[in-house]
Amino acid sequence: NNTSSSQRLNLAIEGISCGHCVQAVTRALQATPGITVLSVSVGAAQVETSSPASTAAALAAIEAAGYDAARTTEGEPDGCFLRLLLDRARLNLRHLRL
Repeated sequence: NNTSSSQRLNLAIEGISCGHCVQAVTRALQATPGITVLSVSVGAAQVETSSPASTAAALAAIEAAGYDAARTTEGEPDGCFLRLLLDRARLNLRHLRL
């Protein structure tokens, strides 16, 4: 579903260490509206999103499955942990403001 409003998203995922983990993340992403799963592997995923809200939903789905995730850019290492920590801090601040 590559429409003009879709965006390819690269994610670093901490905690994926086996095929079962890959399946759990894949299922969580597939169940998320607005997400098309392109690939999931140990430490990384690539998805296509239909809106900025679905990008946030993808990150939340991975977290709900028990893993930490953060956006990465092309050329960045898959396990960009500093970016992950910053994204989690922003998410925690958003929850505190509610």
